Amino acid sequence: MDEELIFRDEDSLEVQEQQEKWKILIVDDEIEVHKITQLALRTFAFDEKPLTFLNAYSAKEAIEVFKNEDDIALILLDVVMESDDAGLQVVKNIRQVLKNPYVRIVLRTGQPGQAPEEHVIRDYDINDYKEKTELTKDRLFTTIRNALAQYAQLEDLIFQRESLELFNHQLESIVSEALAKQKEQQEVLYRQNRLATMGELLSMIAHQWRQPLGTVSNMISNMQVDIELDTVDKNDQQYQLEKMSTFIQHLSTTIDD
Repeated sequence: MDEELIFRDEDSLEVQEQQEKWKILIVDDEIEVHKITQLALRTFAFDEKPLTFLNAYSAKEAIEVFKNEDDIALILLDVVMESDDAGLQVVKNIRQVLKNPYVRIVLRTGQPGQAPEEHVIRDYDINDYKEKTELTKDRLFTTIRNALAQYAQLEDLIFQRESLELFNHQLESIVSEALAKQKEQQEVLYRQNRLATMGELLSMIAHQWRQPLGTVSNMISNMQVDIELDTVDKNDQQYQLEKMSTFIQHLSTTIDD
């Protein structure tokens, strides 16, 4: 169990160390260019983070590496490899097919006539253009530093945008929950008010009915007594019935009101 934890800690540390480095993809068909570039940049660090290198020796390899690595910060890209415009096709694939506008791309060419700087900058989304002969160690440092500074700014903007989107989403959820709760409270209040109104109405009806019902009840009791004593007066009985009918109509009227 302890050994398993140790291995897990080592794996986590390795991943963390890898994440704390800037990924640089070197794309060139000359092996010496890869070696010289990595040698020149072996001590380079930006924002207290060193570099880690990925290598591709053709446009096809570069695209495959890029598909598998979604956090490459910078590509040092040769133009002429398996074809005169191989590097430019890599740029087009990354920007238009893979839809990645964030990675910084620096074109390095030993044959500037094959890809004139004005044409490349105008028609392709690259971030810098250098001839291999002009890239001394100091200039290479400057180029890398500028490119990584741009990438870091983009990372900050992406983080801020995602944080804002998350905040907006959370705010929408809070507002939706508050509105739903308010609606529920309003419905409860409406039902309570309706019940209160119905209670008041029933109380009023009971008050209005109490005396007429008492009178009708007394009249019925008197009629029952007359029947038991065999002292029924038809005219009086008719009068009592009409009077009860009047009371009943009055009660009916209070319901309609």
